[in-house]
Amino acid sequence: MFETIEREINQLSKENLALLKTMKPGTTRIGADAFYTCTKEYFVFIRKYIIPILMSQLKLKDKEKILLGLYLRMVSRLDAVIELNNIKYYETIASNCRTIFEILVDSKLLWLNMINDDTNKYFQYVDAKKYEYAKKYINGVDPKTATIINEDFISEAKKYVANKNESADYKILYKRLWGMASLPDTWTGKKIFGNADLVGMAEDYRYLYARLCWDTHSGLTGVLAFDKNYYIASFGISHLYIEKYISLITDIIIECFHLSSVIPKLKILLQELSQIPGAVILKSQLDQLKKSTNI
Repeated sequence: MFETIEREINQLSKENLALLKTMKPGTTRIGADAFYTCTKEYFVFIRKYIIPILMSQLKLKDKEKILLGLYLRMVSRLDAVIELNNIKYYETIASNCRTIFEILVDSKLLWLNMINDDTNKYFQYVDAKKYEYAKKYINGVDPKTATIINEDFISEAKKYVANKNESADYKILYKRLWGMASLPDTWTGKKIFGNADLVGMAEDYRYLYARLCWDTHSGLTGVLAFDKNYYIASFGISHLYIEKYISLITDIIIECFHLSSVIPKLKILLQELSQIPGAVILKSQLDQLKKSTNI
C-alpha cells in the first residue's frame, strides 16, 4: 500500500500536488473504513509474526502464562471485530474495545511489576472468584443467574465447593492478600479506575471507558438523539483505540518473550502499522483528485 501511494504522489505535477495538500480528509465513513483496515492489518501481522513464535514457547513462568493467556484473549476479540465489518455492529465493536482496554491494563500491571505478589494474587483471585460464584449457585442468591439455576448446576457447584477450603479460610485469604473482608472488584484489590490510573491510563478511562459503557450495558443513552454519522464515528473511534491498545499489548509481548531475537525488525514492523489509517485516507484523496482533474 505504502509503495503504491508513494509512486502515485511522485507522479503528480506540482499543481496537482499542491491541490492534494488542500483537500479535506474525506467523509466520516472514509475515516471509519481507514481505522477498520488498520485493525485488520494488525490481526494479519499478529497471526503472521507473533502467534507462531508464541506457540513454540516452552517451560513458561507463571507470569508469562498469564500474559500469554491475556494476549490470546485479546487476539480472540480482535478476530471477532474483524469479522463484524459493518457499521450496524458498532456497539459490539465498542464492547470489545472496552475488554481489550482491560486486558492492556492488566498486562501493564503485570509486566511492570506494579502490584506486590502479583502472580499469586492473580491466580488466587481466579480461584476465589469461581468459589464465590459456586456458593451463589448453591444458595440461589444471584439474581443475574436465577433463571438458569437448576439441579445440575447446583450439584456441580456443591462438588466444586466441597473440594475447596471452608468459607472462613477464604475470608482469611482476602484479608491477607488484599486487606479486605470480602473479595475485591479486581485481582489488584483496586477498582478498574485505580488500576488504569496506576499504569498512566486514567484519561483513557475517563474519556473512553465510561463512554463505552453506553454500548455495553442496557439503556438507550448511546442510541437516542444521534444522526447516522455518530454511529459511523463510533465504529471508527472504537477501531482507533483498539489499534492503540493492540500495539501496546503486543509491544509488551515482544519484550516479555524476547521475540525481537527471532525477528529483529519486529518492533519496526509493528510501528509501521500505525501509519495505515493515514495511508488509506491519503489514497482516497488521490482517487478524488484523479476524478476531479481527469489524471
